[in-house]
Amino acid sequence: MPKDYYHTLGVERSASADEVKRAYRKLALQYHPDKPTGNEEKFKEINEAYQVLGDSEKRAQYDRFGATFESGGSPGGAQGFGFDPFEVFQREFTGFEDLFGDLFGGAFGRRRTRVAERGDDRATDVTISFEEMARGTTRDLILERLRTCPTCGGSGAKPGTPIATCATCAGSGVVERQVRTFFGAMLHRSVCPDCGGEGKRPQTLCSACSGTGRAHQRETLRVKIPAGLDDGTRIRITGEGEVGPRRGPAGDLYVTVRVKRHPAFSRDEQDVRSTIAVPFTTAVLGGTVEVETLDGKTTLEIPRGTPSGSEFRLRGRGIVIGRRGETGKRGDHVITTVIDVPKRVNREQEELLRRFVEAGTLRR
Repeated sequence: MPKDYYHTLGVERSASADEVKRAYRKLALQYHPDKPTGNEEKFKEINEAYQVLGDSEKRAQYDRFGATFESGGSPGGAQGFGFDPFEVFQREFTGFEDLFGDLFGGAFGRRRTRVAERGDDRATDVTISFEEMARGTTRDLILERLRTCPTCGGSGAKPGTPIATCATCAGSGVVERQVRTFFGAMLHRSVCPDCGGEGKRPQTLCSACSGTGRAHQRETLRVKIPAGLDDGTRIRITGEGEVGPRRGPAGDLYVTVRVKRHPAFSRDEQDVRSTIAVPFTTAVLGGTVEVETLDGKTTLEIPRGTPSGSEFRLRGRGIVIGRRGETGKRGDHVITTVIDVPKRVNREQEELLRRFVEAGTLRR
């Protein structure tokens, strides 16, 4: 009789791939021969069904040929594809040893060695001026953090005393015990709780760090702040966080850069922007005005008849281009004019302005 693989897994023909997988896993665990409720023949049937329905191409052939799948689609059904029920089970349940590790306290059949514990990251803020942001700068940060113990050099042992082989694990760094599961007896290995997987431990602990290999230290760290950083940018400095226990790798230091607002300057990518008040007469007749830049004061030529809102570009007076500043290039300083119109004029000045209007030089 042709086999109904959908019936074997207890799913509808319209079942999704996820539904097929869930049904298979449930039944495979239920009927695995190593379980008290196991049934080897049933286990083989379940895996044969999943060998077909769990593969989109094989499932399509099965759906197409239906009852003639064995003789017409692919001789021997799942057998025609090459079939080992335990191989299917092992492939499908790859990664489940981690689940069993959670259930029984560790990994099965795998040797675990110590992975040095990484130290914590640290974070701090630094505030810089607009000018420092534009050029780049350095800051000396005073930090208090866990660093390598200066007394024992990070070993955790009292100076002059030996570091002995761990008696608990006999120097292997792991402890073993046998655990019985529904898949049979499995060897459970875990990191030695006494030496942390090192295989050795101090015979006498360092009194300065209590055997941790690290101690609080107050240090000054010079940090380079590249040019052109936005307010709130975080700089990561690798290895300048806290060191891990017993010479474990250090975490990182994160420095958040705050940029003060400037009373006159604003930023437009790599350009600096500012406004300058130009006297009415200078705007009409032309002249010069003094402007403030990142490099100090300079003189700006104002052409005759300059309207309000005119822009003047000072080349190479902006923000350093390239965060490392190696190019030596800078953006520009863009200055926008605001005509300073007098609020009050005397009679003589008013008469002169009227003459300008009558002559068509000025418009009302």
